[in-house]
Amino acid sequence: MDLWLTQKYLSPAETGGLIDEKVDRRDIVAALVDLARRGFLTIEERDRKDFYLISTRTRAQSKDTPAGFEQRLLDALFGGGDEVRVKDVKNITSELLEIENMIYTGLESHKLFVKNPKKSA
Repeated sequence: MDLWLTQKYLSPAETGGLIDEKVDRRDIVAALVDLARRGFLTIEERDRKDFYLISTRTRAQSKDTPAGFEQRLLDALFGGGDEVRVKDVKNITSELLEIENMIYTGLESHKLFVKNPKKSA
């Protein structure tokens, strides 16, 4: 795999899905960390090992826009407010399945998968 290709066109979540041919929660975590790196959210530790994801609206004026699945992830997380406890992310399971499928679709559109490997099984 050409590392240049992954850095230029693929998000960390898509790269993870490409490497092991499956999109899972690790890839969603990679997307969250990348969104934090790009300024769309912050990750804050409160107390001990109690983490929160906090939406940052300051990137709204940025030229950097989240990919479709990333925006869906942000909407699922912050639809009800500006912060969410990481332990409560399990409450958006159906949305996470949709987001995983969106990542597969992105890989298909890049012609990296002929079809969704999850549907091949």
